[in-house]
Amino acid sequence: MTLPLLLLLHAMAAPSAPAPPPDVRMTRVFVEGGAPSGSIVRATRTSPSGTTVVTVLEGPNKGRLLVRWTHPDSATAVYEVRLDSRSAFTVTRRTGEPLLIEAAGLSMRLFEADLDRRTVRCWIGLLATRVEPGLLAAAADIRTLKDWAGQKKLDESFLPIWILGHAEEPSTLTQKGKLITEEGVFKGDPWDGLVRMVLDELEKP
Repeated sequence: MTLPLLLLLHAMAAPSAPAPPPDVRMTRVFVEGGAPSGSIVRATRTSPSGTTVVTVLEGPNKGRLLVRWTHPDSATAVYEVRLDSRSAFTVTRRTGEPLLIEAAGLSMRLFEADLDRRTVRCWIGLLATRVEPGLLAAAADIRTLKDWAGQKKLDESFLPIWILGHAEEPSTLTQKGKLITEEGVFKGDPWDGLVRMVLDELEKP
């Protein structure tokens, strides 16, 4: 094949399609008849390299919990959770292998079937407090909100929250009244900042 023909074929090739924009969803949580008590923004990006999901939750005290779920390859899922941009509590799940939990330069491996063992719960709690003691309280509050809203289980991307929940930190939330969740497109504070936060996180490798 001659060089001019190669150049012509290259020029005729269709340009690659741009990546679709992230799917951004917003949810506010409040008690019926009361002020909003929680704001949630979730962004999902799908690409040839896999799917990334980032969720940010802001509670009434304005603390922000970020949960990130990525798939480096078909057999691996990596979950990160951190509070107010501090160090992350990371869980790596690989097919056929025990979970790898990492925090503050320390790590441990365990099988999911062992999560209900008392000694394992203690190890998880100690590891989480090395990162940020508030993670355990945040996980307990989310577990309470899940039960309050009548949900049977947390979304797959919340695996670290489910694991931290086994540390049995008591929640400070009191279930009074009906909990309402409302999805929509919201503007202003805190929504604009939360959207920027999840979109910036999606851009990270």
